[in-house]
Amino acid sequence: MAREFALINVTIWQDDDFRHLPALAKQLYFDMWTHPALSYCGVVDWRPGRFAAQHPDLSTSDIQALADCLEARLFIVTDSETEEALLRSWVRFDGLLKQPRLAVSYANAVGAVASDAIRGVLVYEAVKMHEANPEMIGWTKPQVANILTSASIDPRSRALPSDPFPLVFPQGFGQGLGETQGSVSLPPTTATATSTSLPAVPAEAKADDEDEIASRRKPET
Repeated sequence: MAREFALINVTIWQDDDFRHLPALAKQLYFDMWTHPALSYCGVVDWRPGRFAAQHPDLSTSDIQALADCLEARLFIVTDSETEEALLRSWVRFDGLLKQPRLAVSYANAVGAVASDAIRGVLVYEAVKMHEANPEMIGWTKPQVANILTSASIDPRSRALPSDPFPLVFPQGFGQGLGETQGSVSLPPTTATATSTSLPAVPAEAKADDEDEIASRRKPET
């Protein structure tokens, strides 16, 4: 059944690693987190062009660069061969393993993952959750318990992409952002139009006016 809501733990803003992400990388992360097709184990179809279609100011290559940033900083795991992407923290924050029925849905979703790398990281994350919260009722389900005995992959042991944004976005990233649309010629204001429309006064006329004013100021004898 498709999800209707997405749970986002607001303590994410207390995480320094998340806070230090570029703004558009955060946007892609939330795009993936709230995607209607995100599975019960935090895996979504990874087609950068489809995510780019949601943002008219970003291209497919922009989305791929943002994903490389998220993967380099261990927020996601992608597999271009199987076209899947994993949000590593999703299961931990969504609380699935606190509910028996949803825990089984989680286990079934893990079994449906095609990528060996992503399934290995899911196992790694499951073991970490079990060590931190062994009392969660979801572990009592045999389908979930079996995950703990599968092959595990530490995401840090994988070949990670280079972070495209170690400091700032490169010039020209996101061609629609701040793009100059051409200079705009604004009409002059009324005050400007009035002042600039007055005819120039000849120098001789100015001199005659000054003499007349001076003569008016002389005292009568």
